[in-house]
Amino acid sequence: CVCVCVAGGFSLNMAEATRQWKEKERFTKGIKYDIVGVDKDPLAIEQCKQNAATNGLEKYARFVEADVFEFLKQCPRAAYDLVICDPPNLTRHGPGVAESLSDRHTEADEWMQEEGMSHSYTQMSTAQRDQKILAVVRVFLDLMADSVALVKPGGLILACSCSHLMSGSGQFVNLLRLAANKTGRKISVLSVRGPAADHVTDPAHNETEYFVSVLACVH
Repeated sequence: CVCVCVAGGFSLNMAEATRQWKEKERFTKGIKYDIVGVDKDPLAIEQCKQNAATNGLEKYARFVEADVFEFLKQCPRAAYDLVICDPPNLTRHGPGVAESLSDRHTEADEWMQEEGMSHSYTQMSTAQRDQKILAVVRVFLDLMADSVALVKPGGLILACSCSHLMSGSGQFVNLLRLAANKTGRKISVLSVRGPAADHVTDPAHNETEYFVSVLACVH
C-alpha cells in the first residue's frame, strides 16, 4: 500500500517486482498480492494508470482516488506486508497550513506533550514557524499511525518526508515511534536514509537537506 502515490513510482516498482516473481513462479501457491496506490488528486491517479499501462503492469497494481486519511481508517487492520507513507511537502504552502490542518488533527497534541516533542520542535524558530511545524507534526503523526496500523506483524513500513521542517528537526524517527505507540505497536528501525548521491546539498543552506526515509519492522 502506497500513500500518497503521485505518479506511481513506488507502486509500479513493486508491481514490476511482483511480475518478475510471478513469471519465475517464486510465489507460493495460494499467496495473494494486492498493490494499491492512493491519492486524492484525480490527475495523479490517471497518470499512475497510464504509467502502469505503458509498462504492462495494469493487472499487478491498482490505484484508488481517495482522501488518504479516510482510506487508511476504512482499511482492515494488519492487512499489508508493506506500507509506504510518502506524503507531499505539507510545509511549503506557508503559515496557512496550520489553520487548514490543525482543527482536523488535534488529538496528536497530547502525544506530543507527553513525549516532550512540542518543546523540541518549537525551539527551531519563530512563533509563526512553530505554529506551522506543530500543525504538520499533527498530520504526520496521524498519517503514520494509521499507516502502521495497516502493517501485519513482522511487516514493514517505509516512512518518508520531503520537508526540511520534519527531517531537519532530527525527530522524524521519534515521530514514527510515537505513531507506533499510538496504535499499540512497536517498531524496530532497520535503516534511516537521506537523499541519493545525485541530490547535492548546500552547507550554507541546511534547508536543502530535506529528504529522509525510515524503514522499520512493525511488531
